[in-house]
Amino acid sequence: MNEEEFVLKSEEKFFVSQLKLRNRHAFHKLFQTYYEQLLRYAEGIIYDADNAKDIVQGLFVFIWDNAETVVINSSIKGYLFRSVRNRCLNEIKSLGINANRNLLYFENLLNLGDFHEVEDDRAFEFKTEAMGEAIKSLPSKMREIFEMKYFQKQKHKIIAETLGISENTVKTHLMRAKEKLRSELIYKKIL
Repeated sequence: MNEEEFVLKSEEKFFVSQLKLRNRHAFHKLFQTYYEQLLRYAEGIIYDADNAKDIVQGLFVFIWDNAETVVINSSIKGYLFRSVRNRCLNEIKSLGINANRNLLYFENLLNLGDFHEVEDDRAFEFKTEAMGEAIKSLPSKMREIFEMKYFQKQKHKIIAETLGISENTVKTHLMRAKEKLRSELIYKKIL
């Protein structure tokens, strides 16, 4: 461990000790530093801004309420991102969606490679955020059809009836959405 890493680890240990003492300034700094990043990260996983906000706020409430007993064995940032990821996956599961199947499905759909087994938290965060941004960048009707198909698991016929369009139009939108997502992710060097 070089001197810079030692200083960083020492600073983090001090910061964690201040959180455990419920130091409001330390908690406020933690919130200010990571809230927006964690919110974007959560939105990239669950594609629902309200749920993402609830998840991130819930994590900060948990940290404050359990300050004395929270165990942070890694970097603070790593702990926060892992916690948000786990809370998002729990939320997805509670909604009746198998998170691993969803990630595997997108991996196959867009040829992402080992999307679900990324070891580096930053790489995982980058990929999920890129996927979320790519989906959000789709034209509204295309995005709506894509989300109905892949997040709500609706059949082409149901989507067509709900939106008052033909099944062929649904299929065309889905094909174009996959092409746009693939292009966007290739451009961002995810694929």
